[in-house]
Amino acid sequence: MDKLFTEVYSEDTTPYGPVSFLATTWRASPDISGYAQQDAHEFFITALNEIHTCSRGSTNVHCNCITHATFAGQLQSDVKCERCGNVTSTVDPMLDVSLDFRGTSGENNTLASCLRRFTQPEKLGAKYTCKSEKCSKASQEASKRLSFRTLPPVLCFQFKRFEHKTADKTSARKIDTPVRFPASLNMAPYTTLAIDNPEKAANGIFPGPAGMFDYDLFAVINHEGKMDNGHYTNFARYQDEWCRFDDDKVTPSTLGACLNSPAYMCFYVKRHLDYKVETRPTYVLARETEAVREKEKEKEKEAARMKEVEDALLATV
Repeated sequence: MDKLFTEVYSEDTTPYGPVSFLATTWRASPDISGYAQQDAHEFFITALNEIHTCSRGSTNVHCNCITHATFAGQLQSDVKCERCGNVTSTVDPMLDVSLDFRGTSGENNTLASCLRRFTQPEKLGAKYTCKSEKCSKASQEASKRLSFRTLPPVLCFQFKRFEHKTADKTSARKIDTPVRFPASLNMAPYTTLAIDNPEKAANGIFPGPAGMFDYDLFAVINHEGKMDNGHYTNFARYQDEWCRFDDDKVTPSTLGACLNSPAYMCFYVKRHLDYKVETRPTYVLARETEAVREKEKEKEKEAARMKEVEDALLATV
């Protein structure tokens, strides 16, 4: 990854292919190695997990390695008992969001409609065991609702275009439903804060400074073709300039062309990034700790050398 970024930001204009990055990923994850067709979303998640694992000082609890500092957020799940109204909440980490389509390919889908469905209450039936004393822990009707408790600096959305109705992968099909997605996205209506205050949210009143929920589109991955002979391309933005990437061909493009593409994954970056002065990345802490240890070793070596000199002087007296 270091080599990849070094090449991307170097002044050398020679075209660069991330062969070493691909080979390293293959060695780390044999399941996605080889020249067979692989899923871009699966590769993305695998790469993030490997980068997390290889980051110095990374942990599985409140990790702020480069992967989690960039992509990690939190989803809150609220399960409500329909009988007594008791709500049980759990918070889970997320690196991306997978969104379902609805209806046939002739119906319009938007990123906003997908997010509304994602955060709408879902009936669980009478399978829920309520923990409230009012229900005596008997099975009751319940509903479940997801919301975004913590938003990451970069949001990744994956549209579920590949459907597997059975365990047999040969029966899989691709959903070619068009989806419209915006150049700018406000995530406030889908947050836990908005869902907990529906009246204020309905009037467009959200806590915090204006703009803290705003995101801007900066990359889109497209899947063209069918399941067995598909091809991935993507659009990416650098400042205000858009480019289209198709294997080794990189051509100038426009925002309009990007917004009309058959999106499989969309990436949005937070317009106003939050910086916590007191929070330091684990790799920085690890580097500083290692530097302190090196200095201590140097001091020990110097002390040992001085002792040898003193012993030699005493021996000559």
